[in-house]
Amino acid sequence: MIKSKYQNKNQFDELGEDYFNIPGGHVYLYYARRKVELLSHLIDANFSVLDVGCGAGEHAKLLEKHCKAVSGVDASENMIKAANNNFINGFAVKADSSHLPFKNSSFDMVFTSSLLHHVNDPLLVNKTICEMARVSKKTVCILEFNSFNPFVKYLLFKLCPYDAGDERIPPKKEVVRSMVNNSLKITNVKHIFFMPMYMPKFLIPIFSRMEIFLEKIIPFLSIEILYISEHQEIVSK
Repeated sequence: MIKSKYQNKNQFDELGEDYFNIPGGHVYLYYARRKVELLSHLIDANFSVLDVGCGAGEHAKLLEKHCKAVSGVDASENMIKAANNNFINGFAVKADSSHLPFKNSSFDMVFTSSLLHHVNDPLLVNKTICEMARVSKKTVCILEFNSFNPFVKYLLFKLCPYDAGDERIPPKKEVVRSMVNNSLKITNVKHIFFMPMYMPKFLIPIFSRMEIFLEKIIPFLSIEILYISEHQEIVSK
């Protein structure tokens, strides 16, 4: 997460490994598993992957079986400690995501999930995407909340125990523009998730089938958006 603009870092420090044990944590675990399923189609067994804003490393733990190694960065000290317990072939380091401590083209794919809404400054959003593009060899993926959905901000910022309430969801146009301005070619944009954040656990298997249908007929009201991109030179080959 962006260290300078991350409003509730202390609360994330307190959560640590308990991130998925909060109320509604089973839904967030469902989100994580489905995100990894989508990302797994973009990588192969030889890929090195970086998770920017890795949290406790749950995405990495699930994604590592599909690639060579997953590493991560996060601004929270306790999240990094928890992540290093989950990472098998990779590592997690404490860092500001607008200044990633890696050389150019260090990873085959770089992704971030639910990070950018913690950044109140559009310039820092762009800087984060710029850094992601810099350290990526091939693919950059961004998963972020859908600002067009009028219920997302209420559900996320009013009901979630670890958000401060003043986060800013970057509009779709802003994210796309920043990716393009940083020499990334958008190859796909997927609107995903209609699963309510406090769905009872026993209803998840039923609603997950309905969710796929809703993503097709009313994608603009999805909870999140997955932006998939590659470097311009990769696409042109």
